[in-house]
Formats: sequence, structure tokens, C-alpha cells
Amino acid sequence: NSYVYKVDTAKLEVTDVVEVGAVPKYVAATHDGSKVLVTNWCSMDLSVIDTSTSKVTETIPLGGKHPRGIAVSPDDSTAYIALMGDDRTVAVDLEDGEVRDFTDTGDGPRHLLTSPDGAHLYVSNNGEGTVSEVDTDTGKVTREVTVGNQPRSMAMSPDGGALYVGNYGSSTVSKIRAE
Repeated sequence: NSYVYKVDTAKLEVTDVVEVGAVPKYVAATHDGSKVLVTNWCSMDLSVIDTSTSKVTETIPLGGKHPRGIAVSPDDSTAYIALMGDDRTVAVDLEDGEVRDFTDTGDGPRHLLTSPDGAHLYVSNNGEGTVSEVDTDTGKVTREVTVGNQPRSMAMSPDGGALYVGNYGSSTVSKIRAE
């Protein structure tokens, strides 16, 4: 059994324990704070937790192997999910739970970020050593940059002007200008 824990950061106490799918890999919240999304590596699905009740309201099969990164659109309508084991990214409609193919960016898509305006999705491709920029309207790769070996987690500057990528295999960090 696998769980997500809600922690009161002021008291450093666990306040809720929620059972989710097998081997949770990544957790993200919607911008409005109403939902927590969890990708489950071994059950290959997405757990949707209602934050007001701390209950799983939906378990969504993702139609692919080893889901990893999650990025939520700025309007909270869509969650993008990296299916690392299938080398593709899907889009999940957060209203009706419909899953659709979204984009293919290369070997081992791992971490996802959306631009502040929601126009672009950034994907770290662990097996390719690249980061792809994807148009969120079309799912088409618009640009790609080579970074270090095994790019994994990413962070974006608050203004959306730069991406920072941790490259596990080369023990480096790459800074990418979003422009």
C-alpha cells in the first residue's frame, strides 16, 4: 500500500494520510488548491485527491507505463503527465477525467513545467539529454535544447524567463533562457 501524507508545516505534524495507487512518484496541486494530483509508477494511474476532504475522488488510468512528472495548466483545466516508460506525454481533462495523447518529445520524459502564461510545456527528456518546449495548443515541439546527461528535475524563474535543469548523470545544472 502507498500513501500521501498531509503535514502541518507549523507544527511539523502529519494531519492526514491518504491511500493512493502503487508507488507514488510525483505530487502536484492545482493552482486553486482544490486538488492534489499523484502519479503512481506501478499502478500506472493518477490519483485525484479533494483537499477539502482528503479523499481520493478519482483514479484515472493513464494508458501507459510509469507515469512521472505532472504540470497543471494555469487555469487548472488540464494536467499534463509524463509517461516515462512509454516515451510520451498525455493530457488529462481535470473536469471529466478524459486522457488524450498530447506529445512525443523523446526518450524518457520525466519532469514537466508550464510557462506562466500556459502557452508552453517544458519536458526534460532523461534518456535524450534534452529539454523540449511544446506548444500547449497543438502538442507540437517548438524548440529543443541539449543539456547535461540525464536531465531530471526542473525549476522556472518566477518571471518565466529561465529554466534550471538538474542533470543527474553529469552532476551539473543547466540554465536555459526561455526566450
